[in-house]
Parts: sequence; structure tokens; C-alpha cells
Amino acid sequence: MRKGRLRVNDEVTDVNYRCSDGDVITHFVHRHEPPVTSQPVTIVGMTEDLIAVDKPGSLPVHSGGRFRRNSLVAVLAKEHGLFDLHTVHRLDRLTSGLLLLGRNAAAAERMRQEFEGGGVQKRYLARVVGCFPAELRVEQPLRVGNAREALVEVHPEVRPPSLRPRHLDVNKSAISLKNRKK
Repeated sequence: MRKGRLRVNDEVTDVNYRCSDGDVITHFVHRHEPPVTSQPVTIVGMTEDLIAVDKPGSLPVHSGGRFRRNSLVAVLAKEHGLFDLHTVHRLDRLTSGLLLLGRNAAAAERMRQEFEGGGVQKRYLARVVGCFPAELRVEQPLRVGNAREALVEVHPEVRPPSLRPRHLDVNKSAISLKNRKK
């Protein structure tokens, strides 16, 4: 109360104040959000019903947990005036890529059904710098060990993925890979 963070009826009050019926008590909290990338959120395309966005890595899609203003939906509202967006599919916070959002609930649900019915497929590409084996199989059971620091660890209690990445392109600086399910 002395610092003015706890107020009664939007007024700083004395520590000896006794609350009465109808008093509204508010508590102001100052929070620091974890940092996210400074890469801009780019709108790739937009129709009356859908919006396609190039989501940078480290930016969560929705506000929640430790993130309130540092989320894709909050950035689109603040910087582009786009409100009331609905997710069609998800991309993890650390994953960058194309994300579709519905500009209304009905459009988002129609696209979501396309994904679930197999009419739309997601493809994950990884860019690898350095030497990479011609044949690789990822079969270790992985889980996020520390979500705050985005550390992934091998864990025996998790069902292992069965991924077989393959080369798409090789140049001097990187190898592009495409994931192929077993």
C-alpha cells in the first residue's frame, strides 16, 4: 500500500483504511516478460477469412504463462490492427514458419477440418550448417526438459519419434532437410 500498488476505489489509501461494502480493491503488478526475437512479424497473405503470417522463432502464438505482450496475436493487434484472430493449427514457440489464422471462428474451423482431414499437410524444414550424414534416422525419445530455457533432452518414458530426414538441397553454407515419417 505504501508504494501505491494496492488501491481502493482507484485511490492510494492509508494502511489503516477499513474496507466498506462496494469498495473495489486493485493490485498493480509490474512484470518482465522473457525476451523474444526482434524479427518482424510479416503478413504473407490475407483474405477476408484467413491471414497467413511468417511467425519468427521464440514468439509464442498466444498470450499465456509468462507471455502477455510478447505473443504473435498481441503483435498483430498492436502493429497491424488485427483483432479477434483464431488459430487454425499450431507452431511451437521456438518454431518459425508459416502460420494460418482465421479472421473469424467459422473460417478457422473450416481450415482446421482441412488439416485434420488430410487436405492440408505441414512440412518441417531444417537448415543445417556443416557436415551432415547422407542417411540419418532420429529415433531417440525426446521431451522438453526445461521449457523456460527450451532445452530438449532424451527421455526413456516418451514415445520416440520415427523421423527420417532427407536432403533437399546442398550449398556452401547449409543443407536443407525435409522430414519424412517412417
